[in-house]
Amino acid sequence: VRRLLAAAPHHAASFSPGDVATRLSTNATEAGAAPAGAAQIVAAVLAPAGALVALFVIDPWTGLAFVLGLPLLGLFLRSFARHSSDSVSRYQRVQSLIATRLTDALGGARAIAAAGTADEERARVLRPLDELGAEGRRMWSVHGSAMARSGVLMPLLITAVLAVGGLGLAEGRISVGDLLAVSRYAALAAGLGSVAGPLSALVRG
Repeated sequence: VRRLLAAAPHHAASFSPGDVATRLSTNATEAGAAPAGAAQIVAAVLAPAGALVALFVIDPWTGLAFVLGLPLLGLFLRSFARHSSDSVSRYQRVQSLIATRLTDALGGARAIAAAGTADEERARVLRPLDELGAEGRRMWSVHGSAMARSGVLMPLLITAVLAVGGLGLAEGRISVGDLLAVSRYAALAAGLGSVAGPLSALVRG
């Protein structure tokens, strides 16, 4: 609010009152959650990173088997961030449009009442609601798709690590206890797939 009040008129004039109200309320709340999302990403990466190091310590081949799948996870997350950012910006644009129409209608409420056009104004304000709903569903679809992809990739990586560990056991490279440890560390390293949730909050912020 302080930045808004201190802004030069020609800078603030490019934003409608409804857009400003949306930015100061809903959008500011989501922006304020961005640092928490970043901290959650760091926390979500620490334990899997330690587990990956442990895989390399037990048997470098098991660690390598897991690492080979990480570029695919990176592509999934990059695609998710790009599409999520696009859908969020579209959603916020429509949200601001509705807020702008509403503030315009509230400012001219007496004229609208005198003209008897309240129903028409209500319809005009709510006309973008279908588009807002579509963009909201698109955001959830993008999020669900990313979660599904990581939900498939992570078990496949664990299976690949266990297969390599099993070969190492058969060759006498690792012990049965090592293989058990590999299975646990692989499951812990698969927690990298959980970063999609906090990444979504960071993108919205």
